[in-house]
Amino acid sequence: MGKCLTSCPANVTVVQDTRCVNCSDNCKTCNGLPSVCTSCNEGFKLDVTDSICKTVCPAGTSVETEDKCLPCDPNCRTCASTNASYCLTCQFGLNFYDTQKQCLVTCPNKTVALTRAGVKICEDCADGCLECQNRTNYCTKCDPLTHVFYKFTCVPGGCPTGYRRISDERNICVKEREDCKYGYEYNDFGECVLVAQVCEPGYVLNAKLNKCIPVPGFYIPFLFLALAAAWTIYLYLQYRKGKIKDRNQLII
Repeated sequence: MGKCLTSCPANVTVVQDTRCVNCSDNCKTCNGLPSVCTSCNEGFKLDVTDSICKTVCPAGTSVETEDKCLPCDPNCRTCASTNASYCLTCQFGLNFYDTQKQCLVTCPNKTVALTRAGVKICEDCADGCLECQNRTNYCTKCDPLTHVFYKFTCVPGGCPTGYRRISDERNICVKEREDCKYGYEYNDFGECVLVAQVCEPGYVLNAKLNKCIPVPGFYIPFLFLALAAAWTIYLYLQYRKGKIKDRNQLII
């Protein structure tokens, strides 16, 4: 038989329409609604994601502690039962980095973003690779302390036979006894590329962009001015010569 109370028993009931309602089965305490558990009876664990008391934590989506089921890291779709940050699979759109068991927006340094069986992953670049593209062994930059760059691979030690290191500062292998032609320099991949080149006034780069050639007609105005100046000087000298001759005739 019901009783009239000045207040409902703490924790074990909630007030609904002036009535004291018992917490749901397995709930030791609840809050707001009978089904919203805040602690559980012995033998049950509180799943903090839905406030329900369960005998076993949901596999893959939670971490089991002594009395609770805690959710995985928000980036993990599933995680290890003992570590919320130890991802097993990722939320949609994230890259799975198996080495660290992390789900990432972008892959970290020394890794490459790939897709395998529809899953986005981060894989470590090959040994000695600081940067790689498209696959783990297609290197674009090598560790200068331990490796040299040779045809998009990182080779430990020195360059292969027939190749030389560009310099102490640049760990890039190029063919021995070969250098880039005028106007070109080695890039970071050991390829000869055109560098910024400025020709002198009156010259432009040729079609192959490796030589400065005169601009057609550029020197015609200067030649004309030179001829005009020479002709002016000639006329002036002739004039002076005529004046001196006339003066001599007057003296005689």
